[in-house]
Amino acid sequence: LFGMNGGQTVGVLAVVFVVVVAFFVTRGVKSISRISAIGGMFVMALNVILVLASIAVLIGHGGHFAEPLRWHSFFVSGNPDYKTIGQMISFALYAIFAYAGLEQMGGIMEDVDNAEKTYPKAALIATTIIGLGYAISILLWGASSNWAQIAGDKSVNLGNITYVLMNNLGTQLGDAFGMSHAGGVLLGSIFARFAGISMFFAYVGSFFVLTYAPLKSFILGSPKEVWPKKFIALNKHDVPAVAVWSQAILVSILIILISFGGKSATQLYLVLTNMGNVSSTLPYVFLVAAFPLFKRLNDVERPFVFYKSQTVTWIITILVEALTIISIILTIISPFQTGDLFGGIWTVAGPIFFGVLAWVLFTLGENRHGKL
Repeated sequence: LFGMNGGQTVGVLAVVFVVVVAFFVTRGVKSISRISAIGGMFVMALNVILVLASIAVLIGHGGHFAEPLRWHSFFVSGNPDYKTIGQMISFALYAIFAYAGLEQMGGIMEDVDNAEKTYPKAALIATTIIGLGYAISILLWGASSNWAQIAGDKSVNLGNITYVLMNNLGTQLGDAFGMSHAGGVLLGSIFARFAGISMFFAYVGSFFVLTYAPLKSFILGSPKEVWPKKFIALNKHDVPAVAVWSQAILVSILIILISFGGKSATQLYLVLTNMGNVSSTLPYVFLVAAFPLFKRLNDVERPFVFYKSQTVTWIITILVEALTIISIILTIISPFQTGDLFGGIWTVAGPIFFGVLAWVLFTLGENRHGKL
């Protein structure tokens, strides 16, 4: 686009996307819920296609997997980037991020009917579906794709892996049932394009929630003295519009700096993914640590209690806290170990910048209003 390389083009398009999302978010929760619902339906359709097509490929190939099914395959990743214990633990950050939407939805529970009962049930159901869905999906992708071949293809990255897999699934489906090579290629192209449309709507829906819910929780859930008055002012749709636009500007600046400072689209996707995972997961370190302390409070109404034993609460807290902290540390140091200083610096730049910004705002608030 206009003489820019792939990574720069994606960066510019991403900024346009961020601005459009910010505009609709300032229009209120109803617009967010409608678009999120559309995204959810497309993702469900994509998963149905994956399951049915993969089963058909297995039947057509006589039950043979493209990724050989061995016992060690259930315990050792086929991806060469996740072979060691440290690499596998660092991947936990991706797994934790997969459940981030559950926590973010907590920020808009006041707009849900009977939230005290609805949300806990939804959280348990979603947790089960996500866990099983990931495991089954990884197994079924092995019916049409060989992980070693995909990992060895330098054109495959975190930004296009879904489309590559879907394209391969369509091609293999055509081959399994005797279609011509041209027919298989066309079917693969159709699958990839449907995946593109589905992921677009899915990401639009998730970005609407992730743009609004954390901002609302942080700004409206913290002492109002910390923020400039314009930041906490709500528009006619009950949205802190100034805060939403300020967030959009900051994110856009970061995207432009990374996309124009990197070497390739692959590096852009990796840096942005790691930045997003680390920045989104870091608050959980504090939330998890606060959980057992919250459980000890006696003057709090609890319409739903899952962990009734304080001992079990501490065990779960320690395990989750240790896994979260270790996975964050390993994700941060991994680029430095491979000599990728650009990726390493940007992975920690976001949390450091916003951490310093939060400290400055809180300090200024205490200087103006006393201890908060």
